[in-house]
Amino acid sequence: EVQMSEKLPDLARRGLLPTLGGGSHVLVELPMMGHAFYAEHVLFELALQGLTPVLAHFERTATLPVGAPEAEEMVARGYALQVNCENLLGRRGEEVTALARWLVREGLASVLASDCHDAGERPPGLTRCRRLVEQLGGLGTFEELTWHGPARILGRT
Repeated sequence: EVQMSEKLPDLARRGLLPTLGGGSHVLVELPMMGHAFYAEHVLFELALQGLTPVLAHFERTATLPVGAPEAEEMVARGYALQVNCENLLGRRGEEVTALARWLVREGLASVLASDCHDAGERPPGLTRCRRLVEQLGGLGTFEELTWHGPARILGRT
């Protein structure tokens, strides 16, 4: 996961931007504490270079100008939206939960993530979201978001 920065397109041009599985997708974290006025331009520049932005825990940007109102536009541009299991379960407040669930229900989420940082305090635990994801998106949605979507991103389909 790389933090949104005006430097990302230059890093990509120089071959220094890490991608997922060495492919063409880059996991980008949008700012949490404010609006980066340059974010849409940076994402567009990455796309022009043949990279596909995967927006990490997109639902957590719900109160920011780059959040919910533009989710459909981001997907239409070919960007992927990652949703975190803990946010679907309501661990980050009502607004974040509502957006996460809307993204899954509307078929805008591409990947379900655990936001695992370590095995102790923040262990992986996607299975606890299975029932909710299937209720929101329908039968097969959990497999799509945890297996098929990630496989496409890694170029393994």
